Amino acid sequence: MSDGSDEILAIVEAACVAMGACACCILRFRGVPSGEVDAYRAAASASKDAPPCPCCLGILQLDLDASTAPGPGEGGIEDGASNDASATAAAADARERSDVLVRKDPPAVFARTVSQYTAGIRSGGHVFTSFALEVTTPPALAVRQAATRCHLSQSIAEAKKAGGEKEIDPNDDSETVVDIAVVPKTTDVKDVLRALLIPALAADGSTGGTKEDETNPNPNPRHDQAANFRFALLFEHELSSTEAAFAYREDANDGGSHGGGGHSGGKRRRERATPAHLKGTVFVPAESPAGMWQNHGGKYNLAERVAGEKFTSAAAFEQNTTFHTSVAVPPTRPSVRATVRMLTWHQPVYVGGRYKKWARGTPQAPWVDSETGATIGVGSVQTSIDAVVTRALRADGSKLNSAGREDMDVRMLGGGRPFILEVRFILFPYRQLD
Repeated sequence: MSDGSDEILAIVEAACVAMGACACCILRFRGVPSGEVDAYRAAASASKDAPPCPCCLGILQLDLDASTAPGPGEGGIEDGASNDASATAAAADARERSDVLVRKDPPAVFARTVSQYTAGIRSGGHVFTSFALEVTTPPALAVRQAATRCHLSQSIAEAKKAGGEKEIDPNDDSETVVDIAVVPKTTDVKDVLRALLIPALAADGSTGGTKEDETNPNPNPRHDQAANFRFALLFEHELSSTEAAFAYREDANDGGSHGGGGHSGGKRRRERATPAHLKGTVFVPAESPAGMWQNHGGKYNLAERVAGEKFTSAAAFEQNTTFHTSVAVPPTRPSVRATVRMLTWHQPVYVGGRYKKWARGTPQAPWVDSETGATIGVGSVQTSIDAVVTRALRADGSKLNSAGREDMDVRMLGGGRPFILEVRFILFPYRQLD
């Protein structure tokens, strides 16, 4: 029996079937690359109605028929919306104001159909001609994948022993055992999901702008991983709290060395609380979509690194006390699928120019007395520019960067002061600003 032989692939497939893995995960652990899209499409459809997979937590069990609607209890993109008519009206009114930030965390849903994903990319109301698809999975998935690979290594070792080959201790981490009982390289869940979803998202004519939208006449967007518009899928599962609890320890996220969400220098930056006199009068936005995705991605990256380094044998899952996990070898079937939050955002747009300040008494940025809450000065340069730009781009935030500044009681004449306005969380990036 040689490395990568048909016999080894048959053992891997039989072991995956025995533990209840979905058809897509059987292909993944057999080493089938994500580029074999037709094979994965057939596998996803074959397992769409099966119980949740113990390897991918149901993420790859997907109905690729665009006409299929979510089943009862699976939830839609509209789940979690407020039923309070007054709250809905207030939010709609706030969106028309340039001085109020409005952002709501997307709901966590059980996504079983591709139609839920095509609805999710439209849910934020963004206009775009191209999109980048980002995926981050639950930390528990990284640990379960390591447990599955250990189980496959055991299965191969047992098959070799039964076949009369050299007796192998599956808990032995020596290079000899690795060379004899080789497990094919596992294809990443994220790569497979991208291969399944990207064609559907690009083919949906309602995903991008509409034909009536002069700012975006092309209704069929194209996938470009460098695109400014990001569609991020943030998968979560309740088992992560016990199977990958170490990924949520604050002291584990040291210095941002494990991906997004880290903090430089190993210390967490203290967040500034909203002043008491401003609470209730200024809308405090939820965590930004980009920040939420980056923070969750950091936890998965940490779990993946620890699983790859520490959980290399079945014994390691039982003996490791520093990075404790409740995952069994092989992992058992979860009771429910993973949920997903569908996040959409545009990368910041930068508007540059020069400003002149004709009157005295206007600060460059909004100035509020921290003790009394009283506004100092008459408006500000930033709010004057922001009122025009954010309303035109339907953005909910900006930051003014200028070449120096002048005092509040000083005018800015002559050629004006150069500035760049960083506009964040925009909906319509293609509008011309006159």
